[in-house]
Amino acid sequence: MIWPHDCSILPASREIEWVSRNFKGDSLASYIGKIAFCATFHQIWIERNRRVFQNKKNEVNHLVKEISKTIKIKINGKHLAHFDSIINRFLSSKWSLSTRPIKETLYFWQPPPSGIIKLNTDGAFIQGKIYYGGVARNHEGQPLWVFAGGKVGDLPLRQNFMGSEWEY
Repeated sequence: MIWPHDCSILPASREIEWVSRNFKGDSLASYIGKIAFCATFHQIWIERNRRVFQNKKNEVNHLVKEISKTIKIKINGKHLAHFDSIINRFLSSKWSLSTRPIKETLYFWQPPPSGIIKLNTDGAFIQGKIYYGGVARNHEGQPLWVFAGGKVGDLPLRQNFMGSEWEY
């Protein structure tokens, strides 16, 4: 199970805060945690409607099986790739997932050919603020110019292209 058996249920807004805090990023464990949370909420809502409108009720074990089934269907439908690690292998095995491990590859900066200037840029969108920066280097790897900046609000995709808005 993802959650401990002895944890208490919080109000929905606090549960969402908890999930946001504990399942950050796009790791396999975070993805399973987010899907499990959504599947659990969905199954609770279905069971609530069953009891209110049909006067029927399922056993807890049945609900757990339905949640597990939903998680497997959602995850196996994604054809996930994940970094090869012990925890990811364990999760893939435990959940019978059809994921494919990928090896982490490190890339090192390569200088451009002689007479060429290489411009590397990057951008990020964090809590409503855009950050961007870049560096231009010659064939020896020496920085010729650098830039960095940030501003509130704007489309993140546009910021990735800020480096191309140069005046010569």
